[in-house]
Amino acid sequence: MVFVVISINAMIKDAGYKTLKIDKEMLSHLAESIQKQGFEYVTLLSGVIEVVGFVVAGRLTGDRVIILGNAAKEQPNSQEANHDTSNL
Repeated sequence: MVFVVISINAMIKDAGYKTLKIDKEMLSHLAESIQKQGFEYVTLLSGVIEVVGFVVAGRLTGDRVIILGNAAKEQPNSQEANHDTSNL
């Protein structure tokens, strides 16, 4: 069995991003889980992180691939979120 390892930038809930190396099969599972649940817990040697999306760019993908969970897609834009309706 041959493992194909892909480097991704994982978007971590409330914490920015972290570069990870992940097996191709595990990457498919991560993408499916993020699309269905909006997140996936990933266990690292340093602890567990909650991944809400990821970016893959490089020779193996040909193009940039971006996966986001539903929660990230449904965030209102900053103007809507900060709109003051107290004087209406």
